[in-house]
Amino acid sequence: GPPEGIDLQETWAVIDGTGSSSKAKLPIVQFSLLAVEEAALLLEQAAGRSGELSGGAERASFLVELLGLLLDRMQVHVDFVLASTVMPVHSKQGGANSANKTIEAVAFAGDCSGVAHRALDKIMAMCLSKDVQAQTSAALCLANWERSVEESATRCVKAVVDHAISEINSALDDQKKSEFKPRGDSPPSDSPTAACVHVATLMTQYASSWQSLLRGGPNYKSMLKTFGLRVVQAYIAHVRKFVVSTGGGVQLLRDVSTVRMAVETWGITAVNDGFDMLREVSSIYIVGLESVPSLAQDGTMLSRMSKGTLIELVGRRSDCSPAQAAKLLSTADS
Repeated sequence: GPPEGIDLQETWAVIDGTGSSSKAKLPIVQFSLLAVEEAALLLEQAAGRSGELSGGAERASFLVELLGLLLDRMQVHVDFVLASTVMPVHSKQGGANSANKTIEAVAFAGDCSGVAHRALDKIMAMCLSKDVQAQTSAALCLANWERSVEESATRCVKAVVDHAISEINSALDDQKKSEFKPRGDSPPSDSPTAACVHVATLMTQYASSWQSLLRGGPNYKSMLKTFGLRVVQAYIAHVRKFVVSTGGGVQLLRDVSTVRMAVETWGITAVNDGFDMLREVSSIYIVGLESVPSLAQDGTMLSRMSKGTLIELVGRRSDCSPAQAAKLLSTADS
């Protein structure tokens, strides 16, 4: 058992938010972090007093068990924070504020990981420095916990990106059919469409908000990459809803290039490549029909697409049916 003077019940009460030092009026994420930090401090105190135990093996066993209990309780708390903040994102009332709270929860999970690492480092230095087996057990305990937290945070991130993509799709729904097939195929506007401007604005706003909440760390870059690539997918699905003329293809190219400029500052190669591929998709509608197969030759960006998707995109040309597109691309392959 623990050395005299260590109140494990109070430790768990602090983690669960019911202890005497709980600060219930604080926002949930701030309060939760205070709780786990306080619990880690009690754990460190236990480590300092564990010298009262009779043998090194007994002391090491106690500390590893205590660390495991701490991590278990932290996991429960992390899951609670993630669940309590991610749920509003799926509701009709969910919006940018709800999504921001969810991102705060992801940052909180990372902060908890830092707290756990600091506690483990101090315990290692104090009492486990000469016990290799105990060190291994403690490190494994922490690694398993971090894996579990990462899975929880990944689910949380997916919910936020899902919400952001729903906003992108809503903006794209405002696209007018005449913008991609203007009457008489007259020259398109020199400006991007309103739907495109809305998409670019949303992406910039989300990136700025996430950078602030996630402090520009690796989670921020990972989230931007996931988000950017899903916007590329959303645009491909969007184009497949329209009949596109030559003039409409020029307008699509202008729109895609506008969004490409908005994401270029992110510095994520995969996202830039995705929007470069969308520019190639725009070319499908600009070049003559006989030149389309050359756009999809081996080594081009369009060659990475599935044949079915490519045929469907070509079939959205105003001068080409899906059957003609299939024949055109099959002939090119033979």
